[in-house]
Amino acid sequence: MCIAGSPIDKDNSMESAKRTFRAYWQGVCDELKQRLASDGHDKRWEVVFFPDIDGIFEDWAGLSITWRNRPPSCQPRDQLRGCFSLYVENIARRNNNTAYGVLRGIRDIRYGDLSTLDRCLRRTLLREGFDGRIRVADFWVGYRQIADVDPALPTFNVGNSDAVNMLCAENRNPKKPLTKWVAGLIWKLFCDVRCDLERLNCNYPYR
Repeated sequence: MCIAGSPIDKDNSMESAKRTFRAYWQGVCDELKQRLASDGHDKRWEVVFFPDIDGIFEDWAGLSITWRNRPPSCQPRDQLRGCFSLYVENIARRNNNTAYGVLRGIRDIRYGDLSTLDRCLRRTLLREGFDGRIRVADFWVGYRQIADVDPALPTFNVGNSDAVNMLCAENRNPKKPLTKWVAGLIWKLFCDVRCDLERLNCNYPYR
């Protein structure tokens, strides 16, 4: 059964919803891994859940296309620290705040202290509709809510039965149209900023 929120057994229903979300986002990760490999970018980049598949329903959870050559001190829990990455955050919360964008992997940098390329990348993301406001202890170079991209996308809310049912149907569909749609959204951003991210990572943090 794919129906969430049944009054008969709410605990089992929530666990079923989590399995549905986990399978969906695993499919997105697999699609991104295939795209990385087909373009030969998997030599420098990898796709990971953060911190692992069992933790994806925590408030800070997500997935990332991240730099393979990140500092050894940044693994495994801190694999987003110490490098510029593409990140999808809070992929199965009980609200609609699922964001994606670019992380710089270091916090508490004043705007005037950002590298020239970092500031240029921020301005590029702003032009593309990403939020680039500098906030205290903020890793983001720029981010955007997935819900703002297209109203036809699901809410990615693990407590929403309509979203759970949509993803359950997607998991059973061999063509995986929604999986490819969201993976394509993430992939487009990666292709747009990859060269800048590689230059930034090769000179990390701001040398």
